[in-house]
Formats: sequence, C-alpha cells, structure tokens
Amino acid sequence: MPPFPIRSQTLNAAETMKAEIGLIPGIIREEVHADLWCTLARVAEIGYQGLQGGNVLAGVIEGNRKRLDDIGLQAIAIGAKREQLSEDIGKLIKELGLV
Repeated sequence: MPPFPIRSQTLNAAETMKAEIGLIPGIIREEVHADLWCTLARVAEIGYQGLQGGNVLAGVIEGNRKRLDDIGLQAIAIGAKREQLSEDIGKLIKELGLV
C-alpha cells in the first residue's frame, strides 16, 4: 500500500469536503485599525468564512460572536504566547469563552 492516498481517492475526498478560508487580520492591519467591523464585513462579503486571530476583537465575547455570526464570519483561531500555553492554559480557555 502506498504511503499516500492515490490520486482518485484524494479527488473523491476533496469533492465531499468544503474548505473554510480564514483571513489573518494582520494582513490588513491598517484597515482593521481604521474600522474593525466594517472591514470584517467587507472580508465576509468577498468570500472569507473565518478570522484567524480572533484576539483582535475587544469587548464581550458573546457580543463579538454574535456580530461575527451576523456578518458571516467565525473566529477560527487565535494567537497565544508560549507562556500563556505553558503557565495557565485553563485561564486562557476561560478568557476566550471556550468552556
């Protein structure tokens, strides 16, 4: 058996999977700083489904989630410092509202 799927298996799997594309806000840093929510709405309009780096959002987590839902985006990833991961990951998870 080959170590990788054969081409036809890969193509069949790709036909059934839908990739979600997320934008890293740092790429459009100036626009994000000028008007975060208008910029994110435009990002959704041009076809992005997610936001990688949800830590650019300030304020109440539930409110941010609702606003993202309303414009059609999801926070799909955030950044964290090594110290946050090694010292108290439980605190980070609670702060992000993941529990």
